[in-house]
Parts: sequence; C-alpha cells; structure tokens
Amino acid sequence: APGTPLYAAASGKVMIAGICSYCVVWKGMRPLAWIWIAHTKSMVSIYGHIGDGKVSSQPKWRVKAGEYVAAGQLIGFVGSTGNVTGPHLHLSLLQNGKYVCIQKYLPGGACSAY
Repeated sequence: APGTPLYAAASGKVMIAGICSYCVVWKGMRPLAWIWIAHTKSMVSIYGHIGDGKVSSQPKWRVKAGEYVAAGQLIGFVGSTGNVTGPHLHLSLLQNGKYVCIQKYLPGGACSAY
C-alpha cells in the first residue's frame, strides 16, 4: 500500500539513495527512486519505487548514501516512482553482481529455477 514503511532487511552501508539516472536517460522511464544497501562485499539489496509516505510519486528517503543502517531501520516508504501503474516495492538481491532469488533468505523460502 502507498506509504507503507520500508525497513532495512539487514545492516549495511547505503550505497545509493536517489534517482536511477540510467533509467531516465537510457531507458526513457519516469524517475525511479531507489535505495541500494551493501550488506557485505558481495551482497547488496535494492529497494525500488520509493515514495514519501504521503504522495507516492514523490520520493523521500530516510537514509543517505554513505550512511550505515541497522537491520530493521526505517529507510523509506512504498511509492509509485518509475514506470508503474500503482504503488509497490521491488526488492532485489545481488550477490557478486548477479541477481539471486531472495526467497531462499526467508524462513521456509524456496526458489524456482530461473
């Protein structure tokens, strides 16, 4: 739902808290607000479509690049930035620069082959 608080899945360093310039310039998208958190040298979580908690198409971050966050810390709110039809969160996980199935890190989670 729009304005739903987003919390860091694990502790780490905020690498990006801003607009995806690649998405706008090269993909022709509306500005996508996102947050990247490096948890280890090889593991990064990405939170996409950040809103401000009130107007879901206006981003507002609760963290800044270079800042360290704790697991469970408020980092932003669900929004509808980017090319979307409604507010939602895209949560992605990169391991060694490649997308991995995030479900395997959840209790009882299993991943299908992709």
